[in-house]
Amino acid sequence: MKKFILRIVVYFSIAFFFISLFQIFISLKIENEIITGHDNFKTTSNVNSELVLLGSSRCFSHFDPAFFQTNFNLKSTNIGVDGHSQISMAYFRLVDYLKHNNNPKFAILNFDPFMTPGSFTKNGGNLVHKDAFARYAFLPLNEKWKTVEHFDYNILEKYLPLYSLFKYNQLEYSFFPNNSNYEKYGFNRNDLEWKNEKPDTLVNFKSKYSINRHKNEIKKALKFLYEFCDSNGIKLICIQSPVHESIYYENIFETPQQICSDLNIPYIDANYKSIRKDSNNFYNSNHMNINGIHLMNEKLKKEKVLIQLFTE
Repeated sequence: MKKFILRIVVYFSIAFFFISLFQIFISLKIENEIITGHDNFKTTSNVNSELVLLGSSRCFSHFDPAFFQTNFNLKSTNIGVDGHSQISMAYFRLVDYLKHNNNPKFAILNFDPFMTPGSFTKNGGNLVHKDAFARYAFLPLNEKWKTVEHFDYNILEKYLPLYSLFKYNQLEYSFFPNNSNYEKYGFNRNDLEWKNEKPDTLVNFKSKYSINRHKNEIKKALKFLYEFCDSNGIKLICIQSPVHESIYYENIFETPQQICSDLNIPYIDANYKSIRKDSNNFYNSNHMNINGIHLMNEKLKKEKVLIQLFTE
C-alpha cells in the first residue's frame, strides 16, 4: 500500500513538473505579445509616453494615439479597457502602466454618462473579458497586476499550471494570437458602417446612463482618480466623445461637464452635433467608426483647452 501511494505521489509530481514547464514555455512565448487584443500590459511597458488615454471601449475605440502625436507632438498610449466603464478600472489600468513606465505628463479619460464609479477596494463585479486576461492569472509567473486582481481568479486558476488557459479557452490563442486593430493602430479602430435600420432609442439606453442617479458617487470616484494623477505629476483631462443622435439627451450628457467643473478638471465636450446626427459616422449607436473619429479629431485639434494645456 505504501509503495502504491508512493508511486501515485511520484507520478503526479512528475506530471506537475512537466505541466509547469509547459506553462513556463507558453508564458515566455507570449510574454511580449498581445493574444486577444485586450491583454496589452507588456506591449505598453517601457514606452514612456507623455500622454495616456484612459477609459472604457469609448476610449479603446475612439482615441487614436497617432492623432495626439501628430498634432500635439505628444507620444501617446491608449490603455482603455473594453467593456469596463468603471472609473476604478481606469485607475487600476493606470497603476499597472506606471509600474513599467515613467509618469506621463497628461492623462485623458473618456468621461461620459456611461461611466460608473466602480470599487477601488473590492474585486469582482464587471467580469467582461475575464477570459482575455486569463494568461495573467497564473501568479507564480506573473506580476500582481491591479487590473487582473479585479477579475478575482480563484486558487486553482492562480496556482495550477495551464488551468486558467484551458478553462477560458485561451490555450489555442497562445499559439495562434487573435490579431486585432489594436496591434496595427494602437487603438481598436473600426472601419465598419452602421447597418442597423432601426436605431436604438433613448428609452432603451436610459438604464445605461447612471450618471444622474449616482452623481455623488461618480464625482467621488473621479476625484480619487484626479488626486492620484495629481500626486504623480499627471494632469488629468476629461473628454466626452460623440454618440448617435438617437440616444443623445442634453440633460444627461451635460452632467459630466458639471462634475468636472465642480472638481476643476479640464473638460472638453466633443459630442459634436454635426457628428452625432450622421449614422455614417458610427458602427453602432455609441461607438464611432473611422469616419466619425477623423471628424472628431479635426475639431479636437482646434479645441483651445487642449491647445493651451499641451503647449504650456
